[in-house]
Amino acid sequence: MKYWLVFFALCTLSFISFSSMGQKGQIKGVITDIKSGETIVGANVLIQGSSNGTSSNLDGEYLIKEIPYGTYNLVVSYISYKSKIVSKVKIENGDPLIVNIQLEESVISLNSATVTAVRRTDSEISMISTLKASSLAVNGVSAQQISKSQDKDASEVMKRIPGITINDGRFVVVRGLSERYNCVWLNGASTPSFEADRRAFSFDLIPSGLIDNILIFKTPAPELPGDFAGASIIVYTKNIPEEKSFSISYGSSFRQNTTFSSRLVSKGGSLDWLGTDDGTRKLPDNFPSSQAFLYLMASQNQSDKQQVLDLSKELNNDWSVSQKTILPDQSLSFSLASRFTAGIFSVGNITSLNYGFSSEYRDIFRAAYQSYDNVNDEAVYGFKFNDNQIIQKSKVGLLHNWSLIYGKNNKLEFRNLINQNGLNRTTIREGYDNYGGNTIKSYEYYFLNRFTYSGQLSGENKFRRDLSKINYTLGYSYASRNEPDIRRISTTLNDEDPSSPYYGKYHVSFGFAANPGLSGRTFIKMDENILIGALNYEHQLKEGLHKPVIKTGLFIENKSRVFSARKLGYVINPFMYNDSLAYLSFDEIFNASNFNYTTGIRLDETTNKSDSYESYNYLNAGYVAIKLPVTSVFDVYTGVRLENNTQELFGYNSKNPKEKVEFNVSELRLFPSINMTYNISEKSLVRLAYGKTINRPEFREIAPFSYYDFELKAVITGNENLKNATIQNVDVRYEIYPSPAENISLAVFYKQFKNPIESVLIPTGSGLEYSFNNAPSAYSSGLELDVRQRFLKLKNNSTWIKNLADITLILNASVIKSEVQLSEDAYTYSKKRSMQGQSPYIVNAGMYYQNDSLNLGISLLYNVIGKKIVFVGDPENPDIYELPRHQVDLTINKNLTKHLILKVGIKDILNDKVTQRQTVDVEIDSNGDGVMDQSVTRDQITYQYTPGRVFMVSFSYRF
Repeated sequence: MKYWLVFFALCTLSFISFSSMGQKGQIKGVITDIKSGETIVGANVLIQGSSNGTSSNLDGEYLIKEIPYGTYNLVVSYISYKSKIVSKVKIENGDPLIVNIQLEESVISLNSATVTAVRRTDSEISMISTLKASSLAVNGVSAQQISKSQDKDASEVMKRIPGITINDGRFVVVRGLSERYNCVWLNGASTPSFEADRRAFSFDLIPSGLIDNILIFKTPAPELPGDFAGASIIVYTKNIPEEKSFSISYGSSFRQNTTFSSRLVSKGGSLDWLGTDDGTRKLPDNFPSSQAFLYLMASQNQSDKQQVLDLSKELNNDWSVSQKTILPDQSLSFSLASRFTAGIFSVGNITSLNYGFSSEYRDIFRAAYQSYDNVNDEAVYGFKFNDNQIIQKSKVGLLHNWSLIYGKNNKLEFRNLINQNGLNRTTIREGYDNYGGNTIKSYEYYFLNRFTYSGQLSGENKFRRDLSKINYTLGYSYASRNEPDIRRISTTLNDEDPSSPYYGKYHVSFGFAANPGLSGRTFIKMDENILIGALNYEHQLKEGLHKPVIKTGLFIENKSRVFSARKLGYVINPFMYNDSLAYLSFDEIFNASNFNYTTGIRLDETTNKSDSYESYNYLNAGYVAIKLPVTSVFDVYTGVRLENNTQELFGYNSKNPKEKVEFNVSELRLFPSINMTYNISEKSLVRLAYGKTINRPEFREIAPFSYYDFELKAVITGNENLKNATIQNVDVRYEIYPSPAENISLAVFYKQFKNPIESVLIPTGSGLEYSFNNAPSAYSSGLELDVRQRFLKLKNNSTWIKNLADITLILNASVIKSEVQLSEDAYTYSKKRSMQGQSPYIVNAGMYYQNDSLNLGISLLYNVIGKKIVFVGDPENPDIYELPRHQVDLTINKNLTKHLILKVGIKDILNDKVTQRQTVDVEIDSNGDGVMDQSVTRDQITYQYTPGRVFMVSFSYRF
């Protein structure tokens, strides 16, 4: 709450800085090459002495708005051209003043330029320019491209980038490698993980409207963290505004099978719509600690026993569900941009507040299987369930960024991002559980609150005639994951004795010892803090023909996590319990009169010391690198990164709760890398890269703690014996840039893994249990194609074909092969398989139509990924794969007026099923003679549901 108060106060400052404008005019024109007459795309045009400016578009056209009446000088600059000042441009009325400008190519080094302007980073042209100029293999997406889709958060944006897919709606998979192999930074600072059991950043936390651009580095470099194999991902939020503006946007969505349907929903709190609990689900303030409560339960003192009963009654004992009509999804956002100058100082502020609420109903099939019935040629279920699930999500996001530019070589930025996400999920599960031999009906009432704050204070200074540059960042991130009062209750069908008065009825499964998975409640809390400091120095040498650039830097990161879980369950007296109580309704069962030590129920606790842990990670890193232009067309960028990493964990062993666990691993490692670029021509180049990286276990993976996952109906257990995985990375990439708005690239990559970390199935005989393990080795290789094509040359065609000039085609596709080398005694179903999470192919395609004369934009987007292993099996249980799913989205944007924009769309038009499946190889009796004489394969579906199409409409007003 204190973060919200601080930053709402800061928001007030930004509104104060937003002032009304007087009489204003416009300047527009075309920028061309003085010799060839060709238009120049991306040239900067700035009103001298102010921050008001713009960049030329694909046709070389520029437009500067909101210019107060007066006389000005225009400063025009572009890379490889001489800067030009157009003097005494007079604005005296509201009509656009046309000023066409010609630039002359420069033969002077870029370092001699004396005119600077704020570079746009949110446009498609600026993104392509960044990709081309980079010394590394990098992909990206800009805010301009994001605005043409229905993508509502960063996870949906990411899947538009070559070689990237999304897992579980929020985790990024790069080149088919699971989310654990990615390193994610937000504005130059590392991000916390919200997942208790996996190393991953939840990209669904960041609303798409707050993103300036996203860069995905796929090759190692000295300045990048050494802990990645898929990609190092940097998300930049909006920061430096081009002009003063205010915008408001509202949207609503209709989801098939959900919106306006009537669904069973558990009762929540009054603040669920804001993503936080109002206290409805928390333990009472007077509730004793776990140790004190365990003492009360063991006590034979009557007053202590009575206190246990009183505490049982104080919890929220409303277990009822009620029918509710599900309303359409809602989204609302406000954005304010302000910029003003005072002498050599230019100050900018962007403040944005986003809110969203959505609902989704899922009718889910779930199953696990035992040994196949060869005689009858049919599957044998371990369990077979149907889940009726309603998921309601709320998101509140606040971005508040300040920038200060002083002089032409100094910049200071203060970026802040707060997000609060809530998830309220009601699941009613019905089916047969063969592990227990019962027909069951189970209920889970689940609420999740995730809160994050990410702040960075960073600066950049240039000196020595721009030959030297220093940048620095201080960052702090905080993340909390709160799962208050996860309530689960399971009922069993009485189907054994037809003469029983309770035959055909369900009864609650109370036990003699607390079991929160059957009838109880769990409270989970996790807090993570990250403090980082970074300092980077860059200097271009004067000596030598090609003037090499030397880079060096330091990076410090301190990360801490505190995790705790508390498990409470309801128990009965095995000798005096009134069995008929279990057949009553939940409201009657949990009535205060039924809490006693004889015929009723009471609260018990099974929390162990192993249900909590503390962990720390200390990373100190430094690097040196050199960018060496060997010739005018061949560059080498190489260096080495040194990382000293210490990982500590303190807790207790879940298999022996009295055994203290103290995990401490410290290591010093070197990570060399080299990136070579050969410029074949001004429009094409080849890159070759090599680098060594690492993948360290996450806190939860090495914590010897077990917990029950209701969704998977499985126990998840950490492994304190996990080793670091090391990776050798090789990339070759050919890039073509036909125009500033087009690019084509073809990449080949190969990765060799030692000790890759995977999630594995552990046989128990009584149900499913997953843990983490190292495979001996693995490799991953593939091809990536990325195409962005426009048809600008058709613009002057006299026939209908000229309309094709308004179309942009985007295609990115990856073909990937991976294989895990397993030991001979590996406890798996398949001795030869792909890496967990690895997809054999990924295809993203898009067609964008933009007609400025009609103020109309249309986008049609397509995405599919190949099947991938989601769970590694054992000799009795085959690997589980997620099958390909084709997704098509259509979005239409229309400017209704100068300030009002309408957006309509259909998401997931094909509405393919989400399916996970395993395939068994079996011998069957083909002719009924009792001899297994035919080898066949059989598919077994383990998870499946249909998401439903989404129809959306939104209005945005900007002034």
